[in-house]
Amino acid sequence: MTFRELHTPVRYPAWQREYEAAVLELDPGKLHGLLMNARAAIARRLESLKHENLPDERAAIANAMIFLRLLARGAAEEKNFFRNEAS
Repeated sequence: MTFRELHTPVRYPAWQREYEAAVLELDPGKLHGLLMNARAAIARRLESLKHENLPDERAAIANAMIFLRLLARGAAEEKNFFRNEAS
């Protein structure tokens, strides 16, 4: 199966591509920057949604933010684990 076959359709172009880039990144050295990009894209979208009632997108954003926090926490724990192993 190719990446294109695994790639989901883009329902929320204002932030979904940045989110997927962070979620799919395998290089720990690139992850922090991609997490920041995803969070910034979501923040911009939330700002533009202030006066719009789009419950499906808001729910998708809430889920994405939870997953980004978990991903960041996991990356930090892994980094600390390897730092402690090296000591």
